[in-house]
Amino acid sequence: MRYLIFIVLLVTVLITSGCVSENKNSLVTSTQTPTPTVTALGTTIPLTTTISTPTQDYKTADIVVIPNKKPAYRFKMDYPSDWTYFELNPENMKAGYRFMQIGDRVLWPKFAVQVNFDDRSGSADYYEPLYIWANKTIESMKVTSFLVSNDPIIIPGTFEARKLVFKSPGNIPNTIYIMYSGQMQGYNWTVPFHREVAVKVDGPVWDYGIGGQAYQIEFYSLPDQMNTSSSIFDHMINSFEVTTKL
Repeated sequence: MRYLIFIVLLVTVLITSGCVSENKNSLVTSTQTPTPTVTALGTTIPLTTTISTPTQDYKTADIVVIPNKKPAYRFKMDYPSDWTYFELNPENMKAGYRFMQIGDRVLWPKFAVQVNFDDRSGSADYYEPLYIWANKTIESMKVTSFLVSNDPIIIPGTFEARKLVFKSPGNIPNTIYIMYSGQMQGYNWTVPFHREVAVKVDGPVWDYGIGGQAYQIEFYSLPDQMNTSSSIFDHMINSFEVTTKL
């Protein structure tokens, strides 16, 4: 009997010990490792400073060219709003207009544009073919400049035009446009320089022409002004147009 009671007590003690051990395990608090906070290093974007280029304003000149007080063709051309223009006749052509910045000197300005007009292109009262006029212009410029280029171009209101680019030994650029406009009639010589026996021809190739007009536009700039003048000159020549006859 005592032995039975001893066994029951032993079993009870073992069961109780197991429950206590289980309860102790359940009381253990699990420790969670905190997730590390990752801080991203941001790159500062530098501020970009935009330098605005001043916009050039233009006006339009609508000029009636009257050589020897006779009505002739007119021309239009844009020019900067802070420029002016006035009549300034050249040595070898009948009429001319100077475009330049207000307040600049007339002789040797920083940059200027000269538009000249004539009703002939040779020493007589007729027009020479444009290539001859171009060659004579090149020859006359040899004293002070050398030729950079000689190219045919298209100018509104004209039927033939050329662009001649020169530079002086001091690297001073000089661009000259020559052109013919109007109702020009061509003739070929049968006897050189005897118009009384010349033959009328159709088409752009002839020995001499009569009627119409000749224009010469010269662009001049000092070397240190080229950054300013080049865009102005491009605008002006692109706006040039020979318009209707009065």
